[in-house]
Formats: sequence, structure tokens, C-alpha cells
Amino acid sequence: MAKITEQDTVEDAIIKMSEGNPGAISAMAQLLKKTGGVAFLTALDNLETYGPRIWMLYKDVCGQDIVKTMGVLAACEENMISEEEYNHAIDNYGDGLDVDEVMDRVVEKGLETLYNG
Repeated sequence: MAKITEQDTVEDAIIKMSEGNPGAISAMAQLLKKTGGVAFLTALDNLETYGPRIWMLYKDVCGQDIVKTMGVLAACEENMISEEEYNHAIDNYGDGLDVDEVMDRVVEKGLETLYNG
């Protein structure tokens, strides 16, 4: 079930979703800085990715690359990768998900325009 409501400010959303995890706060702040919007926070919420799992996605799956993190989220939202693959990668230090190949498919589909805010 989603944590973010329409009444939440961006700060409220980050606090709720981070579950107090500083790494999650850092990753979400970078998403906001890179895009200027909340679409990727909404994607995390839709995928029920909270707290340390946000940090694990950013650090372990995407090698601390915010653009790759955005690409993986976009690919999952666009059904280019399954939620099962996404969650398996988070739970297993990136295992089973070739992030560079995912990024190639994201660019091929023209989704990289999401990165420009």
C-alpha cells in the first residue's frame, strides 16, 4: 500500500519513505535534484520500495549511479523488467539484473528524457 498521499509535501514523502535510513534519504534527495520532480519517488512508492531497500537499489544494484537507478525504476514502471526481477536484484546485491542492458533498453525506448526533469 502506498505511503505517499496527495497531502504530503516532498519532505513528508521522503521522511515516510526513508523509514529513517540516511542512505535512502540521500538517494531520494539525489533523485529530486536530478529531475526536479517527484515521479521517481512515486515509482519507488508504487513498487513498495522503502527504507534500506532504497539504499540497496541505489548502492548494490546500480553502483551508486543515480541515472542507472532512474533507469531501473523507469524500466520497472514500463514493464521492461518484472517486479520479481527488480526485487530479486535488490535482495541479492544486483544478482540477475544486467543494469547496463536495462539502460540500453531504456534509451532505445526513449525513456532517458525522464532524466531531464
